[in-house]
Amino acid sequence: MAGIAGAQTIVPVDARFPPPDGFSFQGSWKCGDPAGRETLKVGKPSSGNSWRPRSLASTWTEIRETDQDMAGNYFVAYDRDKHQFIMIDADDPAYAAYSTDGWRDRELTLTSEETQRMQRHRLVYKIESRYQFTVIFAVWESAAWVTSSSSTCHKVSER
Repeated sequence: MAGIAGAQTIVPVDARFPPPDGFSFQGSWKCGDPAGRETLKVGKPSSGNSWRPRSLASTWTEIRETDQDMAGNYFVAYDRDKHQFIMIDADDPAYAAYSTDGWRDRELTLTSEETQRMQRHRLVYKIESRYQFTVIFAVWESAAWVTSSSSTCHKVSER
């Protein structure tokens, strides 16, 4: 997860923390430039792999991310007690926690905690329509948030 700024997209999905206006992150998305270099598939964990507990499907969301340079498999869930989204990297024994104050209109901000492996950063999700959202990545530098990148995702299909 050290390369989080490069590609990994934490999609804030949890049935107990729904986005506004009936929006759903579930399904397939093309993200990035107009060619859609990055693909996200968001859904319930598949039960076909025996190493994944069945109870995982009820509380976690699986995210499969592919890009021209990488592929990743993640699980995301919301911890109500800590007001955090937790992301687990299924291919690397690592996790990240992102605090949030919740949805503000059609916008959600997730803020990471600084760790030895990861600089403090935040992701701001803006829902543009039922079929499009933008995520803005910023890092904490010199007592201010500095935007590093942004990506717009367009829904390809339901899952």
